[in-house]
Amino acid sequence: MAENFNWRDFAIGVGVGWATAYVLYAMRDALGDARRGVGQRLERAQAYATLSAEGRFIREFTREAQLSHLAGERIPLHKIAIEPRFIPPARFAEPPDDDIRRDVFRVVPRLPDLPYLAQPYNVETVTLDDLYHGPGAYALLGAPGSGRSTALVLTGMVALGEIRFAPPEDKVTARLRAEEDQLDPAQRAERLKRRLTIEQEAFDQLAKESRDTGLRTGNRRQADMELIPYNDRFPVYVHLADVRPALFRGKTDPAEPLVRGLQAQVGSTTAKALPRRLYPRIEAGGCVLLLDGYDDLTPEHQAEIAAWLPELIAAHPGNHVLVAGPDHGYAPLVDAGLAPLFMRPWDDNDIETAVQKWAAAWPSYLAGSGRRARPNRDNTPSDAAIKAALNGARGLSATETTLKILAAFHGETSRAPGVWVESYLANLALPENVRAAAVRAARVEIEHHRITSDMVAASTGNAEGAGDQGKLLLDLFRRGLLVEIGRGEFQFRHRAVGAYLAALSLKDADNARLREIALDPRWELVLGYAAGIRSVDAAAAARLEAPSNVLVSTLTGLTRWLAYLDSKPAWRASVLRQIGNLFVQPGQYPLVRERLAAALAASRDAEATAIFERSLKSPDSDVRRLSALALGVLRSHQTVPTLVGLVRDVDPNVQLAATTALGAIGSDESYEELARAFAFGTEAVKQMAAETFAILPDVGFETLYDATRHETLEYRRASVFGLRRMRVGWALIELYRLFLEDQQWYVRLAAQEAIIDFQTHAAAKALAPYPEPPAIDWLGRWARQVGIKSEGVEADVLGRMATMPDATMQPVAVQALGQLGMLDRAGMLYRALLDGQPTVRDLAFRSLADIGLQHDAPLPSPV
Repeated sequence: MAENFNWRDFAIGVGVGWATAYVLYAMRDALGDARRGVGQRLERAQAYATLSAEGRFIREFTREAQLSHLAGERIPLHKIAIEPRFIPPARFAEPPDDDIRRDVFRVVPRLPDLPYLAQPYNVETVTLDDLYHGPGAYALLGAPGSGRSTALVLTGMVALGEIRFAPPEDKVTARLRAEEDQLDPAQRAERLKRRLTIEQEAFDQLAKESRDTGLRTGNRRQADMELIPYNDRFPVYVHLADVRPALFRGKTDPAEPLVRGLQAQVGSTTAKALPRRLYPRIEAGGCVLLLDGYDDLTPEHQAEIAAWLPELIAAHPGNHVLVAGPDHGYAPLVDAGLAPLFMRPWDDNDIETAVQKWAAAWPSYLAGSGRRARPNRDNTPSDAAIKAALNGARGLSATETTLKILAAFHGETSRAPGVWVESYLANLALPENVRAAAVRAARVEIEHHRITSDMVAASTGNAEGAGDQGKLLLDLFRRGLLVEIGRGEFQFRHRAVGAYLAALSLKDADNARLREIALDPRWELVLGYAAGIRSVDAAAAARLEAPSNVLVSTLTGLTRWLAYLDSKPAWRASVLRQIGNLFVQPGQYPLVRERLAAALAASRDAEATAIFERSLKSPDSDVRRLSALALGVLRSHQTVPTLVGLVRDVDPNVQLAATTALGAIGSDESYEELARAFAFGTEAVKQMAAETFAILPDVGFETLYDATRHETLEYRRASVFGLRRMRVGWALIELYRLFLEDQQWYVRLAAQEAIIDFQTHAAAKALAPYPEPPAIDWLGRWARQVGIKSEGVEADVLGRMATMPDATMQPVAVQALGQLGMLDRAGMLYRALLDGQPTVRDLAFRSLADIGLQHDAPLPSPV
């Protein structure tokens, strides 16, 4: 329930969502204390800036953080930042129970490496506030450009009070403010008094109904005590390239490699004085450790870091540890005790907010570029440029979306990401020799994970030219294209830019070279950009000829290349034909269908819509479900009538998918049909419609607000599920009101559950890492029931459990093997693919794919 709710923004909304005048008065005591506390922290930080090494580090970190985005030299990050959100892993396997499944968005696949099928949907996410209240050790996982590094620096900036993420103004807030303006002073005071007391009344009522609610008591509002997550922790951002635990084996403190790595990345004055101030903070558990660049390291260095992290966490409990890592090959981080969280792609609201922020900052951008202001113009982007930035922005990473916005504001309307990067580089006005050096450096980074002058010189066949190459690298560093990750070692600040430049190095590559790198993961993104520059038919042919694996990555990778094209290469038809056939193939594994649908929906190819439209008529309910979701992503307006019919499909999951797809299409007709589903659908469809409205502020917020006062109890109850997902203050007030005042216990109960989830931080509690086999309670119970001694051999017992014909527990064990990444048990899962139970076969395939993703191991496909 509340795990889907961004409660921090909700809580902030209680304090700041109403009109500024009466909020400042009404909450003057509580908010005054909180603000004074924040102000005192900021004053202390400012004092540190002149008096201490910590202050110098804060100053250096903040400066680098503000510069860390694509236009950092011209616009500080805080002006254009989007709040990072994360998709938690699936709940750990457990025996079935009688609880009703309330997560209607279970019908939307959440695939870590193919996230764009879920992009416009209101799937379960967690925020920095949830991370703060959770167990504290997390791996932030995603593909290059997904925003992992930005999430780390934003966490540090939030901790320092440098940035806050407040929900934008919405129609209901404006409506309430207008109503306030029409009241006389006495009426306004009475309404204000009610708002100030409703939360306490709600908690008093909860306490009466249950003496063991676990809720806090007292007069201080929780929202006031938790305005800013991590504001009580000292942020320590370190790139892992300089953290070398192997050099400190035998030392008593595992924090030493971290501090030494930090010293290598700050100024010399700060480096000398920082350790004696930082060690006590780490020892006291008062830091949030922001560790970047794991997937930029060599495999050997990654193994070194993964072995060191558990030692650091165990030696210094209380510190929060956030590590940025890849969306595949992340098993070592999970084994180190980190809970995996996957970067959520920007949804439509995020994209619109980003465009608005960039539009507001555009005059500063142009001024920073040295351009003269245009006569009689305000230098803001035109409406046409803003529209171009918004159109076709689904299926893109955060970096690609930003590049698209920059290109559109410069007048570039191409749909190809490579063109956007070229526009970005063109506006940097690089001299020809510097650009050529950037291309060489990009190729070196792909092959060696890092760039040095010696490596670049060797790549040119002139080892003696290292000095000249070093000068060019320093030029690229000064221009902000490179970052230093070690003494004399560099990487591209933005992977998309480096990948595009590396693609330019393939302009004259022969077919043998393309076939050689076709299946090399290091070159996958590069070849996507190359597909928009030259023919890559040879590489595509090599992928199509390669043996299939459980992740069908040879096909999904090619589908991603289509997103980078303006043209229609010869291999496109073959790829689309194969995907279309496999997608509807009878008896196909459900996960294969999900992965193909996700990849095709993100291809941004016109033929994708036709494939999914035909598939809506399939007799297979999974095909219909996925087709409906994909057509929502693709904004297929012409399929609205068909989706309306599917809202009444015989399969409940198809009903839910069709309902939320109507919201994702985003036309007037689809919104009207979504409202009808809200009014006349089944209970689950009503809930899905309400939770879909909760991500549609322009059309959904007023609908939900009015529904809380509707005479029909089903309307009011469904509205609760929408309210708990929203990020505005009035929604929390409505939950309190429904709990206190609604005449139907069914409505009050739903509101009560939402409030309790908020107070108990239910979303944060769900972020714990998966248990090791000895800690799996149902495994021990099962072993005792069947007479097996499991102590010390729990992993073996789990494997045995996965092979025994138990209709209830065998599927649970099969799922757990995959979630725990037990590569050594893959053979058991392949045998389970022959099981008589369809559920076991499906879960066995999903577990093989999960293991393949975690270990970056292309496990062979069984078909």
